[in-house]
Amino acid sequence: MQQLYKLIDAIPESIQGKLIKRNISAGETILYKGEDVQHVYILIKGIVSVSSKFKNGQRILLPNSELPVLLAK
Repeated sequence: MQQLYKLIDAIPESIQGKLIKRNISAGETILYKGEDVQHVYILIKGIVSVSSKFKNGQRILLPNSELPVLLAK
């Protein structure tokens, strides 16, 4: 959790005021490959699965990361 506080402290104050806490349901898709980035998510609790699907239909699952995790949407 200490890493999270350091991360938030590094964010400019003008942006910190726009931070919103949001609960994401298990299995909910946060973003899809190729989408324009409009939001940044900081995962502070739980597990995130990141996968990529190729044109041939093959899907790879990337290893889980340590918290906090940054995701852009």
